[in-house]
Amino acid sequence: TGISTLSLDKTVQKIGAHALEGCTAISTFTNNATEIGASAFAGCEKLNTINLNHAATIGERAFANCTVLSLVTTQNTTVLAEAKAAYAFENTPFATTVD
Repeated sequence: TGISTLSLDKTVQKIGAHALEGCTAISTFTNNATEIGASAFAGCEKLNTINLNHAATIGERAFANCTVLSLVTTQNTTVLAEAKAAYAFENTPFATTVD
């Protein structure tokens, strides 16, 4: 698809499994979602910045194969650690910024 920047309304609380999987044009994602489903953004090859400040759960392989992901912003290091254990960031090089 041609979506390059995705900013969801604050009322969106859940991004379902496989919701944007393979959306190769998206590069920036900001949201208030508390739940991000499995493989929700897997294979988003141009995704380089995500804000996960409100995320309470991040599904397996949620951001897997986002090969240029360079910045993940979060307030919750526990959720981030759990996500890493579930391979949420498999094949994804990134630096974490904790707000």
